[in-house]
Amino acid sequence: VMDNAPMENFSTKTLVFDLGNEGQDETITLDMIHERLQVHSQTNLSEIGSIVFNDKSFDVDAMDVLASKVTEMENLHTAQLRNMTHGRDPAEGLGAKACSILISALTSKKLRSLDISSNMLGAAAGEIWGPLLTSQPYVEELIFEADHRFRHGYKGDACNDLLKNFEPKNLKKLVVVKHADDEPLTGDGVAAIFSTVIANSTLLEHLCYTKNKCGTDGGIQISEALGNCGKNLTFLDLSENNFHAEGGVALGNAISSMQALRTLKLDDMGLEDEGVSSILHELCGSCSDLEVLSFKYNDATSDGIKSLYNALENKAKLFELRLGGNPIEREGCIIVQKALPSLNGLQVLDMEECGLHNNSAIALCDDIIKIFKSISKLELDSNNLTDTGVN
Repeated sequence: VMDNAPMENFSTKTLVFDLGNEGQDETITLDMIHERLQVHSQTNLSEIGSIVFNDKSFDVDAMDVLASKVTEMENLHTAQLRNMTHGRDPAEGLGAKACSILISALTSKKLRSLDISSNMLGAAAGEIWGPLLTSQPYVEELIFEADHRFRHGYKGDACNDLLKNFEPKNLKKLVVVKHADDEPLTGDGVAAIFSTVIANSTLLEHLCYTKNKCGTDGGIQISEALGNCGKNLTFLDLSENNFHAEGGVALGNAISSMQALRTLKLDDMGLEDEGVSSILHELCGSCSDLEVLSFKYNDATSDGIKSLYNALENKAKLFELRLGGNPIEREGCIIVQKALPSLNGLQVLDMEECGLHNNSAIALCDDIIKIFKSISKLELDSNNLTDTGVN
C-alpha cells in the first residue's frame, strides 16, 4: 500500500489490454489464454494503461498465466473486472481462487479507476475483493453495479468485508447500483456501510447510489454522509430507493451545501410532499449551476412544489426539468408556468402523468411557445387529454 504516494499522480498510458469478444460471457481455459495472448506477443507491457477482463471467467491455471502478464504492467491505472465470476459455483471456490490470483498481481499498482461489478461469490465475496480496495486508497473512481442478468450485488456482510479496511483519500466518483436483496432492512444495512465511505470521501464529485432498496434509516445515513462531501459534488443520483419524506428532509439539509451541483436526480424515492418541499426549499438561493433536476414519481402534489419558483429563480443554466409521475394537477401546472420565465435555457420539460386536463396542458404549451426558442422536448404523455388537448 502506497500510503505516502502523491494524489492524482497516475500513469497516462493509453494502451488497452483485453482478451477480445467484448460483451460475451466466456470461460477462459489454459489453452484459450495462450491463444489470446498471442495477439499481445509484441506488446510492451509497460505501455499498458488499462485492462479489460469484463465477462471473462478464468480457470485457475489460466489466471496464473494472465496474472504473470499483469504483474509486468507497471503503468496500469484502470482495471475493468466486471462479471468475472459467471458460471462458478461459490461452494467449489474456483472463481474465488482465480480472482485472488489476479488481485495479488494488482495490489502493487496505483489504480485510478476500478470496476468490480457483478462479482458476487456468496458471502465470501468481500473477503476476496477487499484486499484490492485496501491496497488502493488513492483510487479516483469505483464502480459497483449488479446489472448482469445472472449476477447480484455484494450484500450486507460482503459489503462490510469489502470496505472495512478501505480508506479513501482521493475518491471522486462512486457508482453503487442494485446492492441489496428482498430481505427486510438489508438495503439500510448496505447504505450504512457505504455511507461511511461517502463521509470519508471529501473530494467526491459524482455519486450514483440507485436501486439499492435503501429505506428511510439508510437514506438519513446517506444524507448525513453527503454533508461531509457536498462542496465538490457535481452529480447526485439517488433514484429508486425508498427514502420517504423523513429521508427527503435529511437530504434537503445536505443539499444546501452542494454549491457545485449540476445534476440532481431523485426519481421514485417516495419523498411525498414533505420531502420534495424540503429539497426545493434548500435549493432556493443555492446550487446556481444546476443543469438537470428530476424528481419523478414521488407522489408529490401541488403542495409539495409550492417553492418551485423560488428554487429555480437563480437556475439560469437549467436545461432539463422532470416532474413526471407526480399528481400536481392544475394547481401544480400553474406553479410550473410561473417558474418558466426564469429558465431561459430549458430544453426538456417532463410533465407526463401529472393529472393535467386540456386547459392546463394548452396553457402550458402556449407559455412555452411564447417564452422558449430552444426547448426540444415537452413530455405530456399519460395525462387526461382529449383530442383537443393533444392537438
